[in-house]
Formats: sequence, structure tokens, C-alpha cells
Amino acid sequence: MYIKIKNNNIGNFSKPYVIAEIGSNFNQSFDTAKKLINIAKKVGANAAKFQLFDANELYTKSHPLFKAFKKNELNKNWVKKLLKYTESINLDFFLSVFDIKSAELAYRAGVKHFKIASSEVTNLKLIHCLASFEKNIYLSTGMSDYFEIEKALHIISSRKKSISKVVIMHCSSLYPCFDKDVNLNVIDEYKKRYDLPVGFSDHTLGNMASILAVSKGVSFFEKHITLDKKSEGPDHFYALEP
Repeated sequence: MYIKIKNNNIGNFSKPYVIAEIGSNFNQSFDTAKKLINIAKKVGANAAKFQLFDANELYTKSHPLFKAFKKNELNKNWVKKLLKYTESINLDFFLSVFDIKSAELAYRAGVKHFKIASSEVTNLKLIHCLASFEKNIYLSTGMSDYFEIEKALHIISSRKKSISKVVIMHCSSLYPCFDKDVNLNVIDEYKKRYDLPVGFSDHTLGNMASILAVSKGVSFFEKHITLDKKSEGPDHFYALEP
């Protein structure tokens, strides 16, 4: 099984495809976001990725995490601009979405690659919504058991074509993830259970886990990037500098 990106068919044991996860590391600056996209291009990544969420959709204002998420929101008006800029330098544009409003906005903006974060694998309404778009879906499994993964895949496969547009993304939802907790052997199990390409969201502080994952046939890799690991913010300290 493979997934098509532009004119390339990418499956297990294909040439590695690297997604540079910018996340919230643009520090609420459009210019910094563009700099990070340029760095993704310069270092040889295939795609740049952001996260789109609305804190009001995720938490009540009294929730202890509300302020942190509100502070790190991506400006919705920037999605189409960032997409166009990314594609103008021949990079693919990826987006994690966490609620239906954000997903629909991204779809209208022309986003073709949607990441389902580990926290959202049981958000079945969101998965129904994304499956209806029939765009590429990258399903992260860091907080899931097999039953939850298979339920999500069943929903996606209910769309006639969507199941051929899914990548299973192995990860450990630890930030950072230490080498002893990576559990790359689960990749073999995913390949046995699901006739789908397998990817790896690498939250370790180095590259060794990704290098070893290549030997297991992984072709999609996601790695957080930053301009400066010492910057203030939730994702900088475990991201890679250029």
C-alpha cells in the first residue's frame, strides 16, 4: 500500500519523506513562521507543518490549560497565506487540526494533508469530518490502543477512497521521548495489522531513533524544528535547530 503525494507513490521502504513540524515555534510571528518554512526547505525537508486549534473549542476559560493554548493559537487568517507560501517554494503544507471548525476552515483554504494528533484519535466526530474531505490523513497513535486505532480506521474506510490515503504515525506522546521509551518494535506490528504506510513522529532529542526506523521500512518522519531551543514556549526545548 502507498499514499500519493503529487506524482509520487510513497509506501513502506520508500525514500524517507520528512515533515518539519513548526507547531507553535513561530512565536506568534508571521515572519518567524516564514523563516521556519524556509529553514525546512534549506535542510531538505519535504513538508512544513503547523497546528490549528481554537482554545475555546478545547477548554472552558476556567480550565488551567486554556491560557496556554490561547497564547499559542495559529492565526486562522494566516492558514491560506502560509499554505501558498509553503507551496511556492515547492514544499508540501501539513496541518494538525483539533476541532471541526478548524478542519473545515483548513479544507476551504486548500489544505491537502491533515494530521490527527494522538489526543484526537477518539474524537470520532472530527475523524468523520476529515474522512469526508478525502484528503491525505496521518493518524498519530501515541495515546491509543489497537481498538481505538481500528475504530478510527473503520470510520475513515467508510469513505470509499479515504482508506488508501492514510499513514499510521507511530509515536510516544512524551516530550521529549527518551530512547528507552521509543518502542520501535510496534512498527512491525502495525505493518502486520494494517496494509498501510507507517510513519514515525520522533520526539527524541536526536536522530538515532529515526535512522533505526528506516530499517523497519518507515518512510514518513515528523520532527519538531525551531530557530532557538532556548526560546520561550512549550515545544522549543526538544525541537531540532537547523
